[in-house]
Amino acid sequence: MGWFQAPRNLAFTMIGWLYGDGDFARSICIAVNCGDDTDCTGATLGSILGITGGMKAIPVEWRKPIGNKIATVAISGFDAPSTLDVLTDSTFAMAKRTQAKYNLPFRIGPGKTSLKNYSLMKENDRKSIEELWKLSPWKVVRHNTDWVIMLDYLQEPYITGNSGRKLVVSLSNVTENRETYNLKINGLPESWHVSGLPADTVSIEKMDKKVFDVSILADEIKTDTTRMQLILLRGADSDTIPVTLFRK
Repeated sequence: MGWFQAPRNLAFTMIGWLYGDGDFARSICIAVNCGDDTDCTGATLGSILGITGGMKAIPVEWRKPIGNKIATVAISGFDAPSTLDVLTDSTFAMAKRTQAKYNLPFRIGPGKTSLKNYSLMKENDRKSIEELWKLSPWKVVRHNTDWVIMLDYLQEPYITGNSGRKLVVSLSNVTENRETYNLKINGLPESWHVSGLPADTVSIEKMDKKVFDVSILADEIKTDTTRMQLILLRGADSDTIPVTLFRK
């Protein structure tokens, strides 16, 4: 979580895979044309298609310009592998070491995949999976080195006229100092009102958080989509979470 949200990346990758109809080029282009974190969504989907279909699944016109070489300007601090073969061999070697260290219920070898230990893996992961299912699908989270802001829509992001719309905002101070913040919503239409956010500054102790039950009242809704911003200010520093509500 951060500049680019993993759930959104996953969604764009799945859109390309589902609507690409098995065509490599079409699949990659659909995922990338969703915008945002395009290098990761295209690479993720390309990797999936390569894993499931092998080298033959990647058309020659996509492979020929680069071949087996690794060309990058996005990583630093270590020597990048020169070819995909070197990267693959290194990845397999590390996977085997990880498997041995943690005694994971799988083996890497030349034979066919066996799912005989699948039930064991599922049982071990059951608690983690259940925790994931409990997460709200309507949360937007911004992680910063000094704070974490969470906006929870609680339900689908609709709003109707002359009725209140509930939201939950939480702000975590992840520094080692007591900090003071301002929270406000910008872009609120003239006939809309917001309550629940602190009218003045709010102080939060180190490694602590505060939660605010926010209500937005729309006397009149003039457009199908209303785009606002939840703004955090701390001195000269700031952060923003988009707040979007649709007329119902």
